[in-house]
Amino acid sequence: MILFSAIVVVGLTLLRFWASDWLLAVLPAAMGHFTVNALGISLSVAAAILADQFFRNVYWNRIFRRRKGRKAPALVRDLVTTLFLTIGLSTGLYFELGVAASGIAAVSGATAVVLGFALQTMIQDLFGGLSVNLDRSYAIGDWLTIHHPDLGAPAYGRVEGISWRTTFLSLPDGRMLIVPNRVVTANPLTNHSRPSGAKRLTVDVCIDLRVPSERVVNILMGEAFKAVQGPGFSQKPAPSILVSKIEQDAVTYSARFYVDPDRIEIEVARSIMFRALQDAIRRTAMPTPVQQIEITQPPAGVTDFAEEALAAIGRVPLFAETLGEEQKVELAGRCRHMSLPAGSALIRQGDGGGSMFVILDGAANVTVKGTDGADQHVNVLALGDIVGEMSLMTGTPRTATVRAATPLRVLEITKEAIEGLLVAAPELLELFSQILAERQAQLNEASNRPGKSKAAELDLLSKMRIFFVRSFGTAD
Repeated sequence: MILFSAIVVVGLTLLRFWASDWLLAVLPAAMGHFTVNALGISLSVAAAILADQFFRNVYWNRIFRRRKGRKAPALVRDLVTTLFLTIGLSTGLYFELGVAASGIAAVSGATAVVLGFALQTMIQDLFGGLSVNLDRSYAIGDWLTIHHPDLGAPAYGRVEGISWRTTFLSLPDGRMLIVPNRVVTANPLTNHSRPSGAKRLTVDVCIDLRVPSERVVNILMGEAFKAVQGPGFSQKPAPSILVSKIEQDAVTYSARFYVDPDRIEIEVARSIMFRALQDAIRRTAMPTPVQQIEITQPPAGVTDFAEEALAAIGRVPLFAETLGEEQKVELAGRCRHMSLPAGSALIRQGDGGGSMFVILDGAANVTVKGTDGADQHVNVLALGDIVGEMSLMTGTPRTATVRAATPLRVLEITKEAIEGLLVAAPELLELFSQILAERQAQLNEASNRPGKSKAAELDLLSKMRIFFVRSFGTAD
């Protein structure tokens, strides 16, 4: 395109400056002068077009896109093109006919007033688009919410384009909303992409008033910490749980968390968080408020430690698949309850083992030391998750550090508690080794590491017998 325009400019230049005498000689006087003037004006306009194409190719398509990481708005590019053409036309008229741009503006003033009244809304749209590009209130790629009574509900979407008259908004459901620029600039606008970074969302859940708020906050906090590990969520700032309203029979808890709108849809992020909180409420049997008035027993969410410990043991595969009900009750009676403030370490990598933990409420971060000695985050533990099974059964050192991300409550199952079971039922040790060997084989398969399950089972059984030597009197 630039080459073609350059050829046209060269051709017009030759005709205007080298063939003008010949044209004046062969054509009638009036026609000759008209042709020469037309060639001069055309040459000026063609040069302006060539300059605009060169500017578009060098600046808009290369420098601007490299610096900003996006295309320049079409409205701005068209305005620059109009400016080039106006300068070219004015230059041609001035040198060929002696007509100044100020004279043209004076003659067209009355016409402009008439057209202004006739095209009032179009002009408002035009200047609305100009103001958007000048003050940079939003740009292509930004997420906006436009508030206008004619739209019904506020319109939320991503800016796909800005033209002379309209802004194109891509809605989350796939439709395209075309909004006149005057509507955008004359009404409240929320730009979710300014400033850059994660944006906060809030979801609310209602829990029975009689459930202790500290327990509810810790449980919901743990699930929120775990949910924000997914793609599109931001771990910083950390999620939080606030009491937002207290009513006669219910407390409303607000879970606040942060997402990147460019990586996950807002509705999807809310749904993920709602599902995580609902699952925690269901698993802990925390009652939601009821509408009718009735006399009831204390809500199921308020349980004593023995019941809570028994339920937690039932969620541990190592015990759920090997122990009878009486053995579970016996083990629950020997367990210990622990509460840790946020930031404290539950276990440290390299320390000696001899116990495992079941998360009762709250969240904990799991880290391991990399080859450079720096801590690497690998997982988040929350309600019902377990840690330390292998250390409990074999006494091997801890392979990771677990630190409370929120106020944390855990159930500790110690070696001494297991020894009490093995004294009465030594055959449990072999069942434990089978379960652990199966889990280890699953981990090896997931990480593409070869492993022989039977050999691993015998190795684990040997280590466990040595570790629990007091339960058998001798180590085989």
